[in-house]
Amino acid sequence: MRGITVYSRLTTDPPSSERFENVRTPMDARPGDILIKKGHSRLVVRINAMDDGSVVFDLAESTSARDIPKGREIEENDIGPRMIQVQYPEPERPICEQSPVQKGSEERFTPGSDESSYILGRLKKLKWDAL
Repeated sequence: MRGITVYSRLTTDPPSSERFENVRTPMDARPGDILIKKGHSRLVVRINAMDDGSVVFDLAESTSARDIPKGREIEENDIGPRMIQVQYPEPERPICEQSPVQKGSEERFTPGSDESSYILGRLKKLKWDAL
């Protein structure tokens, strides 16, 4: 039997997660949050405010996609963790309502995969029972 995923718990209305809570906008995000869509997750490592009012997330993800990540010369399969950057032009709006862009190999941000299909989540504080 397949378990209930973090993604499915965060996307119910209202969210039905005991361990995770939704983070509404990129402005509310902080390092350690997760950026998740069905079958894929990323960890927010750093958030950079830009001069134009946008924010850029530095994200860690683990992937087995066939591509050439930054700094590699040889195409590999099952490449493991890598760092990517995604720019959110309107930090006060929910991710699903805007068109964020990902930094490509040309060192510039370009539309690519469907970045707006991700949602933000945060691990809730652990509750300690009194001993």
